[in-house]
Amino acid sequence: MKKKLTPALKQYLELKEKYKDSILMFRMGDFYEMFFEDAEIAAKELEIALTSRAFGKSSEKAPMCGVPHHAVESYIGKLVRKGYKVAICEQLEEPKPGKKVVDRGVVRVITPGTYFEDENEDRFLLSIYPNKNNFSIAWTELSTGDLYFATVNREDLKSILSKFKPKEIIVPEGFSGYKVIKEVLPETLIQEKEKGYFEVKETNSPEVESKSEKRALSGLLEFIEETQLDFTPKIKPPKRYTGEKYIYLDPQTQKNLELIEPIAGKLESASLFGVLNKTKTGMGRRLLKFWILHPLKDKKEIEERLDAVEELKDSFFVADEILELLSKVYDIERLLSKITSGIASPRDLASFRNSLGVLPDLKKLLADFKSSLLSQIYKNFDDLYDIYCELERVLVENPPFTSREGGLIKEGVNPELDELRRIKNEGEKILKEIEERERKRTGISSLKIGFNNVFGYYIEVSKANLHLVPENYIRRQTLVNAERFITPELKEFEEKILSAQERIEKIEYQLFVELRKFVSKNADRISKTAEKIATIDVLLSFSKIANERGYTKPRVTEGYSIKIKNGKHPVLEKFLEEDFIPNDTELTEKEFILIVTGPNMGGKSVFLRQTALITIMAQIGSFVPAEEAEIGIVDRIFSRVGAADNLSKGLSTFMMEMVETANILQNAGKRSLIILDEIGRGTSTYDGMSIAKAVVEYISGKVGAKTLFATHYHELTELEGKVKGVKNFHVTVEEIDEKIVFTHKVLPGASEKSYGIHVAELAGLPKEVIDRAKEILYQLERGGKELPLLRLAEEKETSWSIGLEEKLIKELEAIEISTTTPLEALMILSRLKEIVKTIKKK
Repeated sequence: MKKKLTPALKQYLELKEKYKDSILMFRMGDFYEMFFEDAEIAAKELEIALTSRAFGKSSEKAPMCGVPHHAVESYIGKLVRKGYKVAICEQLEEPKPGKKVVDRGVVRVITPGTYFEDENEDRFLLSIYPNKNNFSIAWTELSTGDLYFATVNREDLKSILSKFKPKEIIVPEGFSGYKVIKEVLPETLIQEKEKGYFEVKETNSPEVESKSEKRALSGLLEFIEETQLDFTPKIKPPKRYTGEKYIYLDPQTQKNLELIEPIAGKLESASLFGVLNKTKTGMGRRLLKFWILHPLKDKKEIEERLDAVEELKDSFFVADEILELLSKVYDIERLLSKITSGIASPRDLASFRNSLGVLPDLKKLLADFKSSLLSQIYKNFDDLYDIYCELERVLVENPPFTSREGGLIKEGVNPELDELRRIKNEGEKILKEIEERERKRTGISSLKIGFNNVFGYYIEVSKANLHLVPENYIRRQTLVNAERFITPELKEFEEKILSAQERIEKIEYQLFVELRKFVSKNADRISKTAEKIATIDVLLSFSKIANERGYTKPRVTEGYSIKIKNGKHPVLEKFLEEDFIPNDTELTEKEFILIVTGPNMGGKSVFLRQTALITIMAQIGSFVPAEEAEIGIVDRIFSRVGAADNLSKGLSTFMMEMVETANILQNAGKRSLIILDEIGRGTSTYDGMSIAKAVVEYISGKVGAKTLFATHYHELTELEGKVKGVKNFHVTVEEIDEKIVFTHKVLPGASEKSYGIHVAELAGLPKEVIDRAKEILYQLERGGKELPLLRLAEEKETSWSIGLEEKLIKELEAIEISTTTPLEALMILSRLKEIVKTIKKK
């Protein structure tokens, strides 16, 4: 077939052979074109037209599609976000006369983990190398250059995968840990590489000691070099990820507490991150996520953050000025990665310059702060003014998007460039100046300068004045009444004016490249400043939300107790229209297991979660939604919430409950905080109750962790006074005319009854069902025999309309109880009540 191909298609297939697993974007003039199967995939995924192109002299045609070069980034992004790898093939030379096809080559392969132009999403790339029963791992985010490494066990690996969510993972051949990855990230792309890929290379860090860690780092860096080629951004020296510094949060807890995103839906604002995120910069947004997923355990570090937040909160006028400045700062870290990789556009460099322009004023505003953390930031703050000055000196105010078409560089930067621009812009004026000067010099008043396509620019002298022609004039053409001459000066001018635009573009591009290199040489300085800006941004975010929502400064101790007065759930408080009912929490060495009973929808789950969230907020250095809070630093937080099958692992609801509970009991310690919401519901009542009781006894006798245990098993309330540390609490309910009203107040003591039928009535179950349930309950409570089956009189006209009945059933069937958050439950209940109101009207 290749004999029939055009030279360009033949070249395409040769390159495609080397990049079989990628969509090859093949540069042809102003377009990137794709052929054959790549074209069919790209046309479908990008929703662009699929056409065809002839192979050569034959009538056969190849499927083809293309995208314009100036818009290629958005198309690459779409493909990468859908999990494809994209190989970018560029023309490596200008077309030459007589040459059938220009040289082309792949300059970069963009994969889900190396697409650092994505401004909407963090894209971590991670490498794993087995180390006996552990895993040595290395990971980076190319858009920021951060590079971490660690050796971890199976559970810690799952926690890290859940926190950083790498888009792509590199493993050696024969890797046996796929199951661990797929448990946490079932959709992540995993690339298997031969063992030689992980041969140890120079890591440039004395921290990297073990051979397996060096192999993990080497495999990661090899993959980056192999795919990014000449466009590799600057990567920071590897930094050991010290998980011991932070609270341990397993994947389930990160999910159950909705730290970064809600369990259901994509509404980021309905999460702890969404509540606390008042950041103004991309760097601040990323750091806030990191802090939320990595609460501190060191009292001094926590207090430094809290003191800084307090000072910013009290200095709100200065804080507002800083916020105003930060709103003008672009994502310096991501712009720096673009600059160091050589893909930054002139507009990227202008955004970078404008960002640096506010830093001197920012530093001045930090000068008067007294708290330890803010003082330290001010003392070590490099405002990068010299870099700003160079960018301001060279780059125009509003440069074009592309770097090869001129219009980037200011006047006065390069003399040759200024001269070429003068020639281009003032060509006629310069010709007049030469003409006037030559008239004066020769005394020939009729001398004139002209132009034609054969000789170019010339000087025309009438035959009557030929005796006045100077010696340096060179004759080119004789006419009837005149002769035409050229001079070296005129030829030089002609050369300049005809090639001025081309030379302007080349000189400007070279100066632009030099400017990028200048910035790149200062990458380490810039990165350190960006980190400080991110820290200021997050601390300001904490201070702003504290002022807006009336949060208070928690007292963090190295003691055991957690004492919260009038605490609130930070997310629900923000979204509920009515006033949120606050509650107290007190966990001490004397009473460290709180058994919480009460009806569904009463607020048990909210109470449990808010305690964990307030603890996390305190340990990341944020003020908290409470009147007062004393937080004894915890080292781990575990949660077992809801019930859900895990079909991918072949585990039933009950088995999932037991696996998660076992993990908690095996890994929790005295300084841990455990949240248990309904254990044992996935099996028979007696089995479930027995397991729940045994778990409480085990935590009391063997673990000693602070525990909040919500349950429907009222028998567990009998443990108070019998099992060390157990204290009963209940959510209160008011009964008015056989109806119940949730007060959402949590008070000491056990709940008197479950109110299940009342909740069913509130949810809008038919009156016949509610009445029947009350009859059955009455009989069961008195040990009576079962009542006959309920029969509805056929002749009785039902109060439901068929359409509304079906709607109600569908709504109820669609509810996923195990994954429904308290906020969503309230919204669902509101919808169901509306349907019931409509039914009653009919």
